[in-house]
Parts: sequence; C-alpha cells; structure tokens
Amino acid sequence: MNRAFCTGDIHGSLSRIKTLCKQENTTREDYLVICGDLGLNYYLDERDAHVKNKLAQMPITIIGIHGNHEEKAWNISTYKRVYNKELQCYTWIEPNRPNIIFPEDGIFYLKGRKCLCLGGAYSIDKYYRLYRGAGRWFESEQMTREEKDKILEILEKENSFDYIFSHTVPLKFERELEELFLFGVNQDEVDKSMEQFLDIVEDKITYKHWFFGHYHDSFDLTDKVTILYHLVIELNL
Repeated sequence: MNRAFCTGDIHGSLSRIKTLCKQENTTREDYLVICGDLGLNYYLDERDAHVKNKLAQMPITIIGIHGNHEEKAWNISTYKRVYNKELQCYTWIEPNRPNIIFPEDGIFYLKGRKCLCLGGAYSIDKYYRLYRGAGRWFESEQMTREEKDKILEILEKENSFDYIFSHTVPLKFERELEELFLFGVNQDEVDKSMEQFLDIVEDKITYKHWFFGHYHDSFDLTDKVTILYHLVIELNL
C-alpha cells in the first residue's frame, strides 16, 4: 500500500528524508509532505541544484509547501506549471526532478484525501538577512491579496477537508506557541497578517487535522492541530 508522511522545515538538509526512506523502504509511490522551508530554492544557484539533485535520486515523492525561507517555485524559470492527475491540481516541477512537487495553494488530493495547501509566512529575521549578509530574503514569502482572495473563493464552494498543510498557523493558536518565540523580538513589530488570514480560513472550514511547521518544534497544540519540525509522522490514508 502506498503511504504518505508529513514533516516540518528541513532547510536544505536531507538527513531526515534519507532516514525515512531507509527505515520505511519507500518508493516513488510514497509521498512526504514538507510544511515549508524546504530550503531547495534559497540560494538560487548551484548550491540549491546540488541538494535538489540528491533529493531527485531518492525513492520518495516530495510535496513542498511554500515557506518563508525560499522563493516560490512559480517565480523561478526552471519550474514548469503542470497538472498532476493524481493530486488533481496544478503543480510546479522541474522536468529533470519530477519527484519534487510544489502544488499551487489551494486544494489537492493525497491518496484520495482532500487537502488544502496554504503556504507562506513572515520572516522575523528579514532585516538580519538583508543587511547583515546572512542570507536571502524573498518578497514573495507571504500570500498576496490576490492569492488570499483565490483561497477564499475556493472556500465558498469547498469547506470540508481531511488535511490542512501550511507553514504557519492561525493566530488563535499563538498562545500555545509563545515559549517558541525568539528572544529579543518585539512581537508588536511582527507582521502577523498571514496568521490573521489563517484565522479567517479556519473559521470557514472543517477539517480532520491541520499540520504546520515554522516554529521549529514538534507537538500537538490540540487534538486536531500539530506543529512539526524534526518529527516525521505517517498520515492516515
């Protein structure tokens, strides 16, 4: 039976995926959903290509949710927009690396389970990355107004889901995450518009489980909402 797994941010490190493939004896028919910050489209040069070439050789298919430490696949010329019949949605792939898939935000189907993809978040290290040479920052890191409106339009017709996959989480769950906030960061200066938008989404839908990353820890916030980082879980299909 083909399987699906889910994990959090990998930031360009493939060790977790290697371990999963070895322990579970995976094939390309098995999926791993990564809840943002894959780090595969971060440097936009040969460093990214090196990591992606290694991942392209692994016996698993990756579904990447857009995070805040990477450029959106649809803003990179090497990616092509392709309709995926199994996922039943439009995706972005590089033809020479077909097992690395970035679905467009919206609905897709994972082994028959109805899923909602909601990528993006704000980078609290934005200015450090911009002005201290600590890395790249991408203006596309959060959803645009048009992209949010597209999601809301979808939810007018479809509002019941098996799984929600996002990078960040609705603002209403922030209290459970306060101990993970970086020391010294004034939360009043953090752009939480994406989390506020996810509040709106969460109020409009029903779902069996919501998975997200971003905060670099793994635990259940509620019986239906789970934050993932190093932990890899198998989804109930």
